[in-house]
Amino acid sequence: MLTADQQTAIAGHEFIHKRERDSRWKVTHIGIPSILAAMAAFAFSYASYHMVLLSAILAIFEWMIGLFVIHVLNFPESRATELRCDMEAAKYVDPASLIKALETADSLFGADVKKSLTYRFFSRSYPTLAERVRAVRAVENFDEIGLFNWRKDNLQPDKKEDGA
Repeated sequence: MLTADQQTAIAGHEFIHKRERDSRWKVTHIGIPSILAAMAAFAFSYASYHMVLLSAILAIFEWMIGLFVIHVLNFPESRATELRCDMEAAKYVDPASLIKALETADSLFGADVKKSLTYRFFSRSYPTLAERVRAVRAVENFDEIGLFNWRKDNLQPDKKEDGA
């Protein structure tokens, strides 16, 4: 079970996705092209009334293949987006809580699940836990040298603003 701070950290990560409109990129770069490819497959294979079912099946198959291919091509972008959201969220919430929440989420998948082909394939669109922890710790280290101040209870200005 996640603590309130860990839930806030995860919510912060998800709000960054919302703020940056990450889902809009998926719709315009994955959804619409795959639908257009399916419509083209349907239109070009629609030769007669008897071919309607076959054309519809072909269009659905084309759409699924399009989604798959574009998803695979999007792996690097997706990993970068997740790291960006982790780092941005760590600026606003306790980085230690975010790290613990990420570790808890990762622990939900047992060793047998992590060995499965499905998990290994779809987890490629996310950075590893070690990469995510390293990114959040980098933000935490920036805070220690005063580049920004995330703690609500610490109302002191950043060190670089003091001239210190």
